[in-house]
Amino acid sequence: MKQVIALFLLAMGLLTACSNDDDNNNVDPKEQEELRPNPSPYDVKIDGICYQLVHKSGIARVVSGDVYYAGNVVIPQTIENEGKIYRVEELADSAFCGCKNLTSVLIPNTVTKIGKWMFKDCSQLKTVTLPDGLENLSARMFYQCSALDHVIIPESVKTIEQEAFRGCTSLPSIIIPESVELIDWATFLGCTNLETVRLPSSLQHIYMETFAHCTNLRSINFPDGLTSIEPNAFAYCTSLTKLSLPESLTSIESRAFVGCTGLTYVSLPSSVIKMGDQIFEGCTGLTSVDWSTISIMPGTFLDCTGLTEFTVPEGVQEIRSDAFTRCKNLAVVRIASTVGTFGTRAFAECENLADVYYYRDRLPDYCVDNVFEDSYVSYATLHVPASAIEAYRTTFPWSQFGKIEAIEGD
Repeated sequence: MKQVIALFLLAMGLLTACSNDDDNNNVDPKEQEELRPNPSPYDVKIDGICYQLVHKSGIARVVSGDVYYAGNVVIPQTIENEGKIYRVEELADSAFCGCKNLTSVLIPNTVTKIGKWMFKDCSQLKTVTLPDGLENLSARMFYQCSALDHVIIPESVKTIEQEAFRGCTSLPSIIIPESVELIDWATFLGCTNLETVRLPSSLQHIYMETFAHCTNLRSINFPDGLTSIEPNAFAYCTSLTKLSLPESLTSIESRAFVGCTGLTYVSLPSSVIKMGDQIFEGCTGLTSVDWSTISIMPGTFLDCTGLTEFTVPEGVQEIRSDAFTRCKNLAVVRIASTVGTFGTRAFAECENLADVYYYRDRLPDYCVDNVFEDSYVSYATLHVPASAIEAYRTTFPWSQFGKIEAIEGD
């Protein structure tokens, strides 16, 4: 008897399961749309898109409404409601924000304004067609769109606001049109697949963290009119290999190229008059530097273990604290006679330092005792003008050197 009951229950269960499957197959797909927990007000929904209507002007605005949009969305140029035609001209703030199943969006040329956070966290979004005539890419427009692999920025765009493409880890390249005058901070932060960027000639500033952590960035042009590079602008761009900066550049701020481990060559123009700290800290692949500015700031080459030689040219007046600290393979340093200031631990922990050439015929104006701390200079040779040998031999820390010799030809 128990076996009969068990078989009956099993049969009923299978019938119920099949019945449920049939019911699900007949459900309208629109009824399966994921509802938003905090819907925004809207006037009408047409073909699954929610709109607010401005009746007097006949304008329609796309809004988030009560659902998360999914799949391929085509926004029309016009819609009709109660016999009246409305022109679609705007996408309201966050209209598509968080739509994780959205894959593509086609925006018509009637749209002139796209609000903030438009496609933020749309993790499956691959392509977006932007309208001609658009003047602004708004803040966090494509923030964390990790599947986005192609975007054409219209020639009409003048500004790209902060974090517009942050975290777009599938984007391989970007061409920024000549119309763009401003690229705000952290625009491409964390775009780890980005390899090439073409910047417009009109660009004057590269703001904070604009390309930070773009670990595959290999090629970027620096416009001739560029005047400043802000903090961490290219931090940890580990695939950059060479930097030839334009003569228009006047300012490079702190940690601008920190952690660019693939960087091998740097050429700095004499036009740079403002330098921040730790600009090339941790650039372990750096082997060649053409330096033309008046100061080497704190931590500029901290942990640049690839440096074996360095020439501080005439005109440089100071080498600040930790400028070359832990450059463990630095063997030969040539220091111009114009250098009169040495900061704390400027050459500390340069354990392979072998020869220091200092062309000044008198002692520096300011030099701390620990400038060569833990660099084993008792095994190194200091080369100075013959007329100044005695002064260096009797003055700490120069007296620490194992040998002090006259510069040949002096």
